[in-house]
Amino acid sequence: MSARPFAVLLRGMGALAVVVAAVTAGYLAHSQASVTAPAAVAPASRLVTLVTGERVAVTQVDARHITAALDQGALDQGAAGGRRRKFQTLSTGTAQYVIPDEALPYLGRQLDLSLFDVAAPPGDLTVAWAAGTSPHAIPGLALRPDSASARVSSGPALAAALAQDSGALDGVTAIRAAGAPVPVSPHFNLATLVVKGLDGLGAVAGGGTVSVVNIDDAQRFVSLSSFFNGTVAFSVPEGHYSLTVDIATPASGATGAFEALVVLPQVSVAAPQTVVVADARTATALVPVPRTPLPSQAEQFAATLDRVSASGAQVTFTEGFIGGIPTLYVTPVPGVATGALHWYTYFRLTGAGVLYDVEFPSDNGIPAQSPTQVAEGSLARLDAAYHSDVADHPIATYRASFQPWETFSLRPVSPATAPLRRVEYVTGRPDIAWVGALVWQVDEFNGIDQAPRTTYRAGQRVPDVYLTAPLAPGVDGGVVLAQPCAACRQGDTLGLNVLPWSDGGHALNQLTPSATLDVSTDARLYADGTLLQQGSLPAGSVAVPHDAASYRLTLDTTKSATWTTTATRTSTAWTWRSAARTGTLPAARTCPDGTQSCAFEPLLFVGYDLGADLSNALAAGTAATVGVRVFHETFNTGVDADALTLDVSTDDGATWTAAAVRAQGGGVFAATLVPASGAGFLSLRVHASDPLGGTIDQTVIRAVRVVQGG
Repeated sequence: MSARPFAVLLRGMGALAVVVAAVTAGYLAHSQASVTAPAAVAPASRLVTLVTGERVAVTQVDARHITAALDQGALDQGAAGGRRRKFQTLSTGTAQYVIPDEALPYLGRQLDLSLFDVAAPPGDLTVAWAAGTSPHAIPGLALRPDSASARVSSGPALAAALAQDSGALDGVTAIRAAGAPVPVSPHFNLATLVVKGLDGLGAVAGGGTVSVVNIDDAQRFVSLSSFFNGTVAFSVPEGHYSLTVDIATPASGATGAFEALVVLPQVSVAAPQTVVVADARTATALVPVPRTPLPSQAEQFAATLDRVSASGAQVTFTEGFIGGIPTLYVTPVPGVATGALHWYTYFRLTGAGVLYDVEFPSDNGIPAQSPTQVAEGSLARLDAAYHSDVADHPIATYRASFQPWETFSLRPVSPATAPLRRVEYVTGRPDIAWVGALVWQVDEFNGIDQAPRTTYRAGQRVPDVYLTAPLAPGVDGGVVLAQPCAACRQGDTLGLNVLPWSDGGHALNQLTPSATLDVSTDARLYADGTLLQQGSLPAGSVAVPHDAASYRLTLDTTKSATWTTTATRTSTAWTWRSAARTGTLPAARTCPDGTQSCAFEPLLFVGYDLGADLSNALAAGTAATVGVRVFHETFNTGVDADALTLDVSTDDGATWTAAAVRAQGGGVFAATLVPASGAGFLSLRVHASDPLGGTIDQTVIRAVRVVQGG
């Protein structure tokens, strides 16, 4: 859709040229100064389907940071690759809006912003009709008999009707999420802010959106709406505002189409009315696609602007493109007098066997000149390996990023086929935390294997490995940003954050039952033999008896699908001794109440280095050196495990054979295994202990595949 101008005549709206957007109670911004982490919870993903059909996998990785993956396949709706698509996001800390391009021309008038909040996705919808209008069918919506409420029956059908400008919303004045905050009268003097748009040819803007943020205090007003006949208006508290205006200019003669991002960083608004002109001709700074050391072409582009108000509250706006990257100009901003302005551009560029994720940040306004090439010396090299139990399995990959001020990062996914090995380069800077991830089952957008947040140094070379066998219970090994402890105690409260599936510190999230996947988890916590809690995951805060001394935690998992054949069952049991503890955790870990005033519990975890190939297989009849590491969660300096036994089964655990184990110190053990001919899988059983009496018993059925030679 982005290849055509955003001029959409909103039928049924009459001669309306100015629509007033009232202050909405839900548009509250995030305040960096008042962030407090909640009780410890495991990183978790959930799949959100927008009302227009696009799927977004949202992962709450800790109290402050959220990654999101936008399903590019759903965006394309089966279209040929390379078709340009556009999206915008707006993050206020309490809400994260993801708006695809087909909805942008209707935003703020017939389609309310509440429809696109992935933090609180809508269920039922309310539909308002213009006076005298006879309600009619709307493609993709199932209207109830009262015609004032509805539910989405087909997001793609609604998206198609919007993209075709079919008149589907004739007579509709508003569709919003049921229960969305209603306009309220704030305790401020109100004024009307009128924004008029001019395109790059000086003509009335044919389309585009306007983001408005109060920079005295972003919690007073935040909104995003679209132009109608080149004009949009907002009813706002008097004060100072920052505007970010997207304007498309159609091709004319020898001049090709281009886009402008007009930034007005500080506008004074007074009653009764203030008129502001956003002129695309003031966006003079070209944002070129940078050249890379190896040949590549742009797949994705995003420009992100974060505006911090005088109160410290902030709002983040992103404009992104997938497929064809437009010619984009932006308004240079040398600095701001109120609050702060952060800016960066992000590119994903792909070539033969190589991928680049590069970012160009600025904390001092928007530069007049953007880089034209990626300096080889600015990059870190990641030797990426995407494992798969089955051949030629479709996956999708993405890499989110976080600036120090950033809390929400959305990236469209890129299609790929696993097993896959390739070189991936990222911008190596201490102020950029990267989060690599893949979507395991693309058709269902199911299974997010997410690496810990990591900063890289320029010139660094490291492995980046996904879905390596076996997937077993573990912990997130991230060290960059604060996250809940995996196991810690604060007085008589135990905090747990254990992952049911992990591959070397990665967190496998959003693995949910589906048409192709059967999956289950069961966790139980005992104190002195008494069951305290049972649930699906060992996550959250648990009140424990003050005098109990002996604890046991069990976690059993099952998964079965044609696209995952290893680790079909795992059974893990931890035992340790505990008492009310005092101490202080490092800054990168938080206690159940969000502080650091507690102490780690001495749980042991097991990591495996089986030497399997990209298909998670060992060769029958060939000796393989297997490494097993027994460790505590990151930053826990508890005593190392000093004993381990390892048993191996070729019949899914019906019989077991002990393997000779060599202790190598520091909790590391090794064994030599020779998979028998005819075996399809090896199952593993581990028992490990430390000198303080802590133990872990872990069984992984079908831990690794066995392939026959010749």
